[in-house]
Amino acid sequence: MKDIFHSRLEAYFPTSLIYFGYLLSPAGIVVAFTTHYLLGLALVLVGIFLITAHYGILVDVGSRRYKEYWGAIGFKKGSWKVLPVVQHIYTNKKNYTEVRGSRGTSSKFYFTVYRAFLNIEEEDNIEVAYSKDQEKVKVKARELAALLKLEVFDRTA
Repeated sequence: MKDIFHSRLEAYFPTSLIYFGYLLSPAGIVVAFTTHYLLGLALVLVGIFLITAHYGILVDVGSRRYKEYWGAIGFKKGSWKVLPVVQHIYTNKKNYTEVRGSRGTSSKFYFTVYRAFLNIEEEDNIEVAYSKDQEKVKVKARELAALLKLEVFDRTA
């Protein structure tokens, strides 16, 4: 299984719902042990689902195929596709501004997201890494580049 590259990409739910999942799971444990076992178990499962739901990609280098998937609680849903000819891998960055506010006040948050893509001729590029940490993306890009015997171009400057 060394020829299979795995990368977890973005979370499926927004951050506020993920935090709600972190609150819901312990609340479910308390409910399960104090009042209603099945309701508590359901709350724990919904909380874990909110926390673990994400997008990702699997690349099977030996079989020359890839799967973009949606996953949660260890399950991955997606279909395998033939991996087209890849020219190279590149990393880039994008700066975002997020405005949060309520009742007349607002705050701006600035952050940078780093991504790595398989550069494919005449098709949409395939995203293979995503993080706010540049080094994590570079490590994933180098890992896949070694498996596919490709160069990595850094376009983050």
